[in-house]
Amino acid sequence: MRTQTAQAGGRRQADVRPAALMASSYRPAMLHISHHERVEGHPHRWHVFLHGRDQPIPVELDPEERRSLELTDEEIHDRLPTALERHHTENRDDLLMVPGEAYNEASWDAPVRLLQNHFV
Repeated sequence: MRTQTAQAGGRRQADVRPAALMASSYRPAMLHISHHERVEGHPHRWHVFLHGRDQPIPVELDPEERRSLELTDEEIHDRLPTALERHHTENRDDLLMVPGEAYNEASWDAPVRLLQNHFV
């Protein structure tokens, strides 16, 4: 939606988009997380399942970063989707990607690595 505004002296300003609409058009695409689960035998790893993907992406919280968090394991597990969203938003390389291609390079040997600041 565009609006027109008048300036003092009778001159009209060019069409202006409301700030709320402009801000929403510059956000990176959201991740669509269907669910996540801990990887058995790996206390700092999860598999995160994204809508439209056959395979989960591996996500890891470095043990040293984990020790710095004053959260229980359950709290970390509950906050993992939000932490991954923050990671996705901060790593803006994906702005030019086709939707659904975020984290295509993630693998068991090269998981998405979260930091403590993604959880707070």
